[in-house]
Amino acid sequence: MFDSFFDGEALWFSIPALLGTGVFLIRILMMLVGGDGGDGIDLDAGDADLNGGDSSGAFEILSVQGVSAFLMGFGWVGVGSHLGAGWSPAVSFGAGAAGGLLLVWILGHSLGAVRGLESSGNVSIAGAIGKTGEVYARVPEAGGGQGQVRVVISNRQRIYNAITEGPELDSRSRVRVVAVNDDNSLTVEAV
Repeated sequence: MFDSFFDGEALWFSIPALLGTGVFLIRILMMLVGGDGGDGIDLDAGDADLNGGDSSGAFEILSVQGVSAFLMGFGWVGVGSHLGAGWSPAVSFGAGAAGGLLLVWILGHSLGAVRGLESSGNVSIAGAIGKTGEVYARVPEAGGGQGQVRVVISNRQRIYNAITEGPELDSRSRVRVVAVNDDNSLTVEAV
């Protein structure tokens, strides 16, 4: 059964299929046991530094993922069309190339979708202006120092240093943020 994979023209498709699948399986195994999966491969060619890098930036067609995906798609579609459908080697080559490009396209869009799930987690303090919150640690009267307030910004609760321009604000008092100061503290007033 497997002899037909290595007979005649089928060899042109089975070798890339096995090579691409082998690299893919090795990368998966490395990721499962805690390796980096080969994302940071560095190739040194004298003065030129050919860095495979990771795919966190724009999807690079010559990355390890891209090449192994193309080889897998080309090889298995080529084998299937040549041996399974009985197509000529030229037509199978075209089908294999289309299959390889399709797999690279799917990989690129999948990585892009995963990359789109990232978020920085940073909250801009400027979003606090106008929000209401609660005094966390007593805020002394104007000119008496800083206290702390709890404010929810972008569905995230944050604690900031705060001052007031009025009377002292006790813990658990409701306040409104009226300004953000140069030292990233908030100016608050009682609600």
